[in-house]
Amino acid sequence: DQYTMRFYWGMLILILVLMSGCTTADDSSTLPSPAVTDSVVVENLIAQSEKEFDANPNPTVVYDQFLNDAETIALKNDFNSALVKIYTIAGKRFRNKSDYINALAYHKKALDIAVNTNNKKQLADCYNMVGVVYRRIDENSLALDMHLKAMNYAEELGDTFNISVSLNGIG
Repeated sequence: DQYTMRFYWGMLILILVLMSGCTTADDSSTLPSPAVTDSVVVENLIAQSEKEFDANPNPTVVYDQFLNDAETIALKNDFNSALVKIYTIAGKRFRNKSDYINALAYHKKALDIAVNTNNKKQLADCYNMVGVVYRRIDENSLALDMHLKAMNYAEELGDTFNISVSLNGIG
């Protein structure tokens, strides 16, 4: 379709721009490392997925090919921050379709990575996301625990958005 075609043309242009500084193998210019290029590709795939999802308010596929491709590249390169983002997006989409089992699974995958990397911003985000799902399925004591954990990280960071989400979840 037209969005996919535009995406791939954009990727081709990006690759050509990145390569434009290199004229020969003997040139002192170098291409960006594959990890840098892969990082850009992952971010573009995530952006394309969000664009496609926003354009279709009732998609039949929640975890689309763009997210799948982004996940594959991110896993290959240990792009933990991108994986948290991918799994959070998927969790939100499933939650918004009231598919709480899948929502919880994806939010917990994101949370596990955030815990392992000790990224406090992501911890605040992820604990709140898990808490929201627990609230939706009436697991209020688990929701409270998640929102309190999120609040601790959010307060430490001065993250007013996550403080607000935590307080809303706590009630």
